[in-house]
Amino acid sequence: MNSHPDPPSFLRAALGLVLACSNAIGAAGPRGDLIQVRQDSSRDPGWEDLRRDPGWEGRGNRVAFIERDFHERQNFGYSETHWAGQAPGEIGGKFWSTEPEDPFHGFYADDIGELTLDDLIECSGSVCYVDGGPDAQMMLAYFNRQEKLAPIEGETNGHPLNQSLGVQIADTTRIGYWFAGFVSARREIAQRVEGPIFIPDRVRRKFSFRYDLAAGTAGRLTVTLDGQSFGFDLTPEQRRAGARFDRFGLLNIRRGGKYNVIYFDDLTYTARRAPGQLPARHEQQIVTTPYPNGGRRF
Repeated sequence: MNSHPDPPSFLRAALGLVLACSNAIGAAGPRGDLIQVRQDSSRDPGWEDLRRDPGWEGRGNRVAFIERDFHERQNFGYSETHWAGQAPGEIGGKFWSTEPEDPFHGFYADDIGELTLDDLIECSGSVCYVDGGPDAQMMLAYFNRQEKLAPIEGETNGHPLNQSLGVQIADTTRIGYWFAGFVSARREIAQRVEGPIFIPDRVRRKFSFRYDLAAGTAGRLTVTLDGQSFGFDLTPEQRRAGARFDRFGLLNIRRGGKYNVIYFDDLTYTARRAPGQLPARHEQQIVTTPYPNGGRRF
């Protein structure tokens, strides 16, 4: 079992490892180069020692209620713990699944420029699943910020999120949880593959996912957890759907359920930035919300 230490935290991020040019990636253009962004909790020479929140954009991910007996208390983002890594400094926390129309949904994510299904997209790192309730889900994904914030009507329209791809922790009551991979260029044509059963045993595990536009019928998603790989080929319809991803990070699921507590560390992920461009950084804030007049709607 990992501990929750109190010492000063640190998180590293180094930019500028340009992926080798290939037919899959292409030359640098007006949208910028594809790079690999690295975050780590070690003190290796050459890595920027931030010792603080990396400043990803947070929206609805830290919520404190005046009335404490409240359902969806989102509490995820940067953390000084080390559940998933060897040293303090990681991302994660508690993710509540919310009803599609509930306003208390959130994300914590890095601005990655713009990627599409015509790009090679990869992510790897370590994960530790700490706790979970029934019907609980969350995502580590590439997604479209505008789609995440869009109002949703109808209980079946909140998930999967349009214009997203990545990994999902998904509850199935009869067995526990899946570590799953998914692509949702559009909700109606989304695909998901269920990998190993994934339970909150508080064990550090290595994972990766890779979208290879040149593989399979119209691109292939491959997910690996502790050396066990699984995936699927995209359909031509999914490839043509025009999905655009401008954020990478943590999201709660807009489908009713309970909570997950999960952490990620040592992340490497694809982004597109112009040479010399620094990522935008944001000061994290906690949203304090009164109990709704007349009681909860959701």
